Amino acid sequence: MAKPRKQKSDEQKHENSGGVVLHQKLCISVDMENRRVYGHTEMKVVVPESGVIALHAENMIINNITVDGKDAEFECIPHYQFTDDESSWCSVSCSKSAADAACSSYISSLNRETSPNLIITCCNKSKEPQSNMGLNLPENIIQSSCAEQVVNGCNEHPEDKDVKIICIDYWLDQTETGIHFGERLLHTDNQIRRVHCWFPCMYTFSQHCLFDLEFTVSSNFVAVSNGDLLYQVLSNDDPPRKTFIYKLNVPVSAAWISVAVAPFEVLPDNHIGIVSHMCLASDLQKLQNTVGFFHNAFRHYEDYLSTSFPFGSYKQVFIPPEISISSVNMGASMCLFSSKLLFDEKVIDQTIETRIKLAYALARQWFGVYIVAEEPNDEWLLEGLAGFLTDSFIKGFLGNNEARYRRYKILYFYPKSSLFSLSRPYSLSPTADQANLSKSPAAPTLLPILSRRPCMGDPDVDHGSVFDDQGRMDILASPFFDVHFDNDETSDDYVDRILYQLTLSLEEHIPPGRWYIVNNPSSSPNSTTSPATITLRAACLLVASLSLFATFFC
Repeated sequence: MAKPRKQKSDEQKHENSGGVVLHQKLCISVDMENRRVYGHTEMKVVVPESGVIALHAENMIINNITVDGKDAEFECIPHYQFTDDESSWCSVSCSKSAADAACSSYISSLNRETSPNLIITCCNKSKEPQSNMGLNLPENIIQSSCAEQVVNGCNEHPEDKDVKIICIDYWLDQTETGIHFGERLLHTDNQIRRVHCWFPCMYTFSQHCLFDLEFTVSSNFVAVSNGDLLYQVLSNDDPPRKTFIYKLNVPVSAAWISVAVAPFEVLPDNHIGIVSHMCLASDLQKLQNTVGFFHNAFRHYEDYLSTSFPFGSYKQVFIPPEISISSVNMGASMCLFSSKLLFDEKVIDQTIETRIKLAYALARQWFGVYIVAEEPNDEWLLEGLAGFLTDSFIKGFLGNNEARYRRYKILYFYPKSSLFSLSRPYSLSPTADQANLSKSPAAPTLLPILSRRPCMGDPDVDHGSVFDDQGRMDILASPFFDVHFDNDETSDDYVDRILYQLTLSLEEHIPPGRWYIVNNPSSSPNSTTSPATITLRAACLLVASLSLFATFFC
């Protein structure tokens, strides 16, 4: 799980540490008609002792690379060159062996994708020749960030470090990975290892830096990106073009950099000055009706966490569903949504789903983008914290019944055995099962349940569980289901505490099989003298008496 990073010794640093990006400037020019992207990036890098920097850059044509203004030697190795071993396919004799060979080929391609493929020689410090560079890179070339830059978000560097300015000119031609063109629209996606398909970067889990972003588009387009919009510049070209300049003052991973370009209509939030909502002109009326609640979620999160929003602005962009990769695509200080989430004032059933998705995407800005996990296996904890924060919004503004229903609906499909295997240690230490939670929709829901459990001890003792001879929980005899209002527990807290376990226990006691009506009563009793009629009259009399009592004495 996320924890303070330990300072490594000098010897460990010499062996394991690589280059560190302190700051990156990205300039993009978009040719919407020809579906081309021309890019220039400037990186302030701490060069390792090997004198070699390894970056990720896929599907792009590199024109030139300079280091401190001088041309530098570089090598770009395509990840997707044909390297399949023919022997593995020659041994295919049945469907099972074909599946094994395909799986092996797929895993090897994923492993190649994780390796840096743009090798830049900054200075010849290493005594060993650089001619043997290839897919099998030296261990000290793989990049990792030092503790100071990651924890403190500092772009300063120690005096004894060698800092270089690396500039890369490149362009993309009708690419379909990482960046997507549509009808008068362009947008990126933050799927894993896709950001380095549209600009060179150091794509590692621990690498974070500050960004300056510039996007030049046609004058009738709007470029939306991460950070604060500083200003816009209109050129004297014919036709004129406009440049949008953004600055991201919070260190983030390159994976959270995103952009959307289209003739957007901008709708400033009426209650929060740093929030803006954007969509195409055809969806503007729906947008106004959809985001009217958003300031409630924003203020609720700030009050609940007792801290302000971590970024200087927040932008919600809605694009047509036929071009969107997913319904939600997050970036630092912005989020792309499918316009299918928008609804007009006559629609009721879409309201709750949309509000929850927008609220969860906002919660992920705190837990996932601003606060990051130390290792990929710890992502489940951040998803759970974001889900916990969203759950508090649902309770406060959509009602307890909606929160309980959604929690039950998710846990109903999650195996009971897996839940108890996670909660039995009663700690949040990372385990294999907990790491797998990031692949499950139950991750945001399990955290509130785990947070209510004791920090240590045996669940059968501390939870007061009593089981019968068949291993089923005895609901009436188990102290777990007792009411403890004397311990500042409200009725809502009591229901939240017992609801999930009560549902599982009741399901255990339901006998297997189906229920059938075997026969009907031969004759019905007299309607005025039957026991059911007498009981109903007594109940009506009791209710009437209580109503009169409440009228006169309350």
